[in-house]
Amino acid sequence: MAAPASPQARRRRPSRLRVLLRDAGAVVTLAYLALLLFVAIAASWLAPYDPVRLDLTATLAGPSAAHWAGTDDLGRDVLSRLMYGAGPSVFSSIAAVMLAAMIGVPFGLMAGFFGGWVDAAIGRVTDALLSFPTILLAVGIAAVLGTSLTNAVIAIGIAFSPGFARLMRATTMAVKQELYVEAARAIGAGPVWLLLRHVLPNAVTPVIVNAGLLLGNALLAEASLSFLGLGVQPPQASWGGMLARALIYMERAPELMYPPGLALVLTALAFNSLGEMARRWLDPRSLSG
Repeated sequence: MAAPASPQARRRRPSRLRVLLRDAGAVVTLAYLALLLFVAIAASWLAPYDPVRLDLTATLAGPSAAHWAGTDDLGRDVLSRLMYGAGPSVFSSIAAVMLAAMIGVPFGLMAGFFGGWVDAAIGRVTDALLSFPTILLAVGIAAVLGTSLTNAVIAIGIAFSPGFARLMRATTMAVKQELYVEAARAIGAGPVWLLLRHVLPNAVTPVIVNAGLLLGNALLAEASLSFLGLGVQPPQASWGGMLARALIYMERAPELMYPPGLALVLTALAFNSLGEMARRWLDPRSLSG
């Protein structure tokens, strides 16, 4: 059996934060996300133009000193609309993942802990939802609820919740077999105490990591719904809506697709990197080396 590390060795061991900050990719990801959140919050101060102001004398204009990213088919400044679209795109994806976790985690926790008919009932509902492709399920729910950003968030949250339920069920079934859970049960701890005090804190780590990884998928799902007219409604700016209008004029002005497309790709990659950073942060082995 290895001897415990000395106090001097523990002091020399780098912290989780230092390990992450040594990674150039992590630093770039955090810097990009911080800039994106700042732009999303302060768009009304940073944007050079009103995102819904029409200028029919300058339609489909290319990049220039007056319009750094050009204008769309109605003469609206693309850069301003890109800035204003950051808020709905980013915050709706975060809200959708949070909603999915709020729905899926409790059901997965109950299914994994109680088993029996509870697990069977929740499992059948989960299997039914997972039988549909996620984006098609989100489109169907959004179409039933109506066209708005709030309904799009609800649709994405419901579509993503079965994945959280499945993951939480699996981790709960593993944690409830641990000796400390059996010991707590032996001294008379009730189901609610066991769930909240022992099982949930020790089973939730993979869920947190999965939430970080799903942010990118939620962003693309929201953009898809807005692209189809089921999310953010015009004239409000959204990255998916900008792509939908740019598609109409792709042959005449293909540069209209670049700003929202690049924003979606870079943000999705940043969210995926954030999920990997969460995994490393919550993994004790990340302290080694």
